[in-house]
Amino acid sequence: MDSPTALKIASTVGIISTTTFWSMNLTINHLTFPTLLLGGLPKSSTSPASLSSRFFVPSTDESQVSKAFLNRQWQEMYWRGYSWGPLSGLLSAAAFMTAAYLADPESRQRYLYATASAAAVSVIPWTLAVMVPTNNELHRRGDAQRLAADKEQVEESVGDGRDIMDLIRTWLVYNNVRASLAVSATLAGVLASMQ
Repeated sequence: MDSPTALKIASTVGIISTTTFWSMNLTINHLTFPTLLLGGLPKSSTSPASLSSRFFVPSTDESQVSKAFLNRQWQEMYWRGYSWGPLSGLLSAAAFMTAAYLADPESRQRYLYATASAAAVSVIPWTLAVMVPTNNELHRRGDAQRLAADKEQVEESVGDGRDIMDLIRTWLVYNNVRASLAVSATLAGVLASMQ
């Protein structure tokens, strides 16, 4: 296989992998959880303009589903994403780094592919450094709920004092940042491939 063909393949793999990653994350943040958190209209304001302006947090004051259910849904979604997320970050970084290696050493393309690689792999340290404490607390509560017969009692007795809704909102904000890192990797990869 010649170098230009290998470069195109590596670039395409990196772009597809990062696009899949951020698409999954943004779908979770902006479709899945807002739907799960859908409840009554907020008491603070019921005008359509104020409801549509809430982008990162649910547009309800309180969910109509139990906190145990929300925690269980988060945990199930986490384990499904966990099977692809870390692999995607590593695959994307390796593909973009391969493309950077194959690109002309004096070109802007090499710099863009290296940037895409760094952005793609940065989702892993971001997750470990920032998201893991929130993940661990949500997992701890979810595991306790599964083991207990009286889930409502466990909700009150287990935890660090934060409400499940607050933990999930925090996680959603962190997840948006993580998705943004992958979006920047995709953009750098696309720009590099257009050089």
